[in-house]
Amino acid sequence: MKNLLFALFLVFTYSNLFSQITEVFTFDHDGIEREYFLYLPDGFDPSQQVPVVFNFHGITSDHGEQYTYTGFFGGFDDVADANQFIICYPNGTKIPTEEGYEWNVGFTFSPTTADDVGFIDRLIDTLHSNYNINLDRVYATGMSNGGYMAFKLACELTNRFQAVASVTGSMVPGEMAICNPSNTIPVMQIHNTADPVVGYNGFDNGAPIDELLEKWRNENYCDATMMDSLALPDIDPNDGSTVDKFTWNDCQGNRQVLHYRVNGGSHTWPGSALVFTETNQDINASQEIWNFFDQYQTPIAVGTTNQEQLQIDVAISPNPFSDHFLVESKASPLQSVILYNTLGEKLFSRVNINAHQYQMDPLQLIPGAYYVQVRNELGVKIIKVIKDK
Repeated sequence: MKNLLFALFLVFTYSNLFSQITEVFTFDHDGIEREYFLYLPDGFDPSQQVPVVFNFHGITSDHGEQYTYTGFFGGFDDVADANQFIICYPNGTKIPTEEGYEWNVGFTFSPTTADDVGFIDRLIDTLHSNYNINLDRVYATGMSNGGYMAFKLACELTNRFQAVASVTGSMVPGEMAICNPSNTIPVMQIHNTADPVVGYNGFDNGAPIDELLEKWRNENYCDATMMDSLALPDIDPNDGSTVDKFTWNDCQGNRQVLHYRVNGGSHTWPGSALVFTETNQDINASQEIWNFFDQYQTPIAVGTTNQEQLQIDVAISPNPFSDHFLVESKASPLQSVILYNTLGEKLFSRVNINAHQYQMDPLQLIPGAYYVQVRNELGVKIIKVIKDK
């Protein structure tokens, strides 16, 4: 009954609030009609360039529900009004077997092959042409499946986004292993430790949050030992949760990895006034996300070295190997070497190498395929290796 009442409430709210924002727009991408709508801040002036925040919905949800939950009740409307930025709410693709929509982020249970990255890439250009958005101030956030989508864009469309933030999202372990951002990118993660949907400690389709943060610390060359932690005030003792803030500031190019750990709480957007299960009220996720995004207002300089050059600069031998192999970086010293299995599980990690060669002696590996993520100052290369016996 509770879920039914909530669903009816969303339908009523959606129909009444939707008229307050701009119309739904569509265009064909890759043979699929794609939808999005915009929240334009009060006093929007099309003659002035403005930032844009993409806000992605969760699985079985849609852009209207995401707006209702995070925009109207979650306060993103007010934050956009006060800071003069556009919020874009795109729709994923329809789930064939049930209600709602989803984003193609590599879920093993989902058959979708939609080109969502290409859709967003094209949508950025569309918004630039029609609404004069500032291409140096483009950001991505989302909840649950939408948080996964924000990370996918950080991996595959790095040069178009200044920063990303996820609420209750993660990454599929296999997708995380092959994630190859073209440059550093600031990352923020808000997650509830009691989340029953995207578990804090991980599951088949969600990397543990500690490993997710480690991934992005490595991608941003952060010193993992230089971490600031702060227990935030328990403003609402009746919400059943508290918040700890963890910040890694010692990263390349003044980047940052930021984590709000909500101790307790559920699969919710902190600070939302629409409370249907345990929702933390000590922080407002919408405001904290914008505070994080607003720090990054200059273009991310994309390296000139492309993947073909990295294929020449980085080599592993012998491959196949029996007992050990040598990783060699000809152009610049190695920074890190990480070994994964085909499920995306990290088996070994060595950082701060600062040498042109590194010999890896894998322990107790069974014969088969593995992936080695190699990083030097030119970028990242993922190389498949085979243990033959």
